[in-house]
Amino acid sequence: MADKKIIVLYLDQQEITHQLTTYIMPEFRQNKIKIIFYEPLMPGENNFRGTVDRVKNSEADSILLLGFGDELRSILEEMGRQKLIGKTEIVGGIGLLSLNGSVTILSDGVIVAVPQYLIDKNEKAKAFEEKFHKTYNYTPNIHAAFAYDAVQILAEGLAYGLSKGQGSAETVSFHVTNRTYQGIMGEVHVDNMGALVVPMEVGVIGKGKILPLTVREIKASGIKSIPY
Repeated sequence: MADKKIIVLYLDQQEITHQLTTYIMPEFRQNKIKIIFYEPLMPGENNFRGTVDRVKNSEADSILLLGFGDELRSILEEMGRQKLIGKTEIVGGIGLLSLNGSVTILSDGVIVAVPQYLIDKNEKAKAFEEKFHKTYNYTPNIHAAFAYDAVQILAEGLAYGLSKGQGSAETVSFHVTNRTYQGIMGEVHVDNMGALVVPMEVGVIGKGKILPLTVREIKASGIKSIPY
C-alpha cells in the first residue's frame, strides 16, 4: 500500500464529505498513500470529460469513487470513452451498485465494499430471493433486502407495543433500537438512532458477479490482475 497514488472523486454531499475528511483522508496519509488530487462531483452534473482527462494524464494507480447514481454513471461512461475501464484500478462502495446492471457492466477487477449479503447469502436470504422472484419474476436488488429486514424489525416492534397496549412510536423505538437481529442481511444491528448496521465485506467484480476478495476466488474467476 505504501507509495500508492490515488485520485478521489466524491459526490458533494455533507455526509460523504464528512466521511472523506474525517476517516478516509487521514487513513491514506497514515499509510503513506499519495493523493494526486481529490475532486467533488456536483449533484446533477453529467459532463466529466475534464475530470477524466486529468485522471488519464495523472500518474495515479487507483481511483476511489464515493457516491451513487447518475454522477457515477457519467464518470464511468466517460472513462469508457477514454478507454480507461480495465486499465485503471477502480475502487468504490455500494454506490456503484446503485447503477442498474452495474455488476454486469463494470470491468473485472473493480473492488467494492458491499453488504456481505451480496457475496454470501444465508438461508433466509436464499428463501427471500426465491419467493421474491416467484412473485415478481425478477431478482430483488439490495434496496429490497434492506427494506425487507427493516419492515420485519418494525413489525416486531409494533407487535411488542400492541401486546403491551402501548403501540406508540416511543414504545416501538425503545424496543427495536440498540438490538441485533438475524435477518436476510445477516446479523443486523439497529443503533440508537434507528439506523441499520449490516455486515460488510470487500469483494471484487468478476464474470458478472461479486466475488470474495480472496486469492482462491480470484484465481478461480480468471481475473488476470488485482491490486494490492
